Amino acid sequence: MDEYHQNMIRTYPGEALLLPNYAKFLKEVRGDLLKKAEEYCRKAAFVRPDDGEVLSTYGDLIWVNHGDEALAQTYFDRAVKASPNNCHVLASYARYLWTAEKDDD
Repeated sequence: MDEYHQNMIRTYPGEALLLPNYAKFLKEVRGDLLKKAEEYCRKAAFVRPDDGEVLSTYGDLIWVNHGDEALAQTYFDRAVKASPNNCHVLASYARYLWTAEKDDD
């Protein structure tokens, strides 16, 4: 699947759905590639700046990879604003708030 995604991105570099799909694949299936997932998610957030799921995934990757609470919070805020009724976005944000609060303790 990794090769397939990379080939599709090379073939259709302007296709906005491919970047977030690949980033999600890297994060959820290939969990060992979180830095690479972050890179593709950053690109996806640039291409799809109002996609709540992309923004929340990027916020989560920023939090996991760097522990940057302020930057992660920015992306989660944008995600919730873009998709206030999306259960995946809200669950991701709740998980972030839970872990960020535990880390503050």
